[in-house]
Parts: sequence; structure tokens; C-alpha cells
Amino acid sequence: MEKIKIFLVDDHQLVRDGLKALLSGINDIEIIGEAADSAELFAKLAVLKTDLLIMDISLPGISGIEITKKICSDYPAIKNPDVVDVQ
Repeated sequence: MEKIKIFLVDDHQLVRDGLKALLSGINDIEIIGEAADSAELFAKLAVLKTDLLIMDISLPGISGIEITKKICSDYPAIKNPDVVDVQ
């Protein structure tokens, strides 16, 4: 079985590190990349095959909601997003 390829997007390194630590113990998951902002995300998405994004909705510059809209139109292979506010 192929692993689910996850990309993390959050402007706080501590949050990304925590998510990586939490998810690293799950055999079916592989963290393939991370980004702190939209520019870094889109540069990496152009070369990485990602199945799922875990993203902060409160990013500097462009919001995670706007990024999600762009990803839905430009990267249809990424699973359809559910926006979950965990605040």
C-alpha cells in the first residue's frame, strides 16, 4: 500500500515540528514537505506529488482559505479539502 503524502503549511516552525512528530508514528503517512508561506508552498507543489495538505488558515499575506481555492483549481490531484477550524 502506498503511503499518503502529506505537505504541512504553517508560518510557525514549532507547529510544523509538532505535526511532524504527531504524524511520524503512523506507518501509512509520509511527510513530504513543509512551507511557512504561500510562495514557498507553490514553489514546492510544482515539483512534489502531494496527496493531502495540512494548512493554517491564518498565514501572512494570502490566507489559507484563498490558497485552498487556488489549489482546488490548479492541483486537482490533491484531495478535495475540508476546512476545519481548530482554534
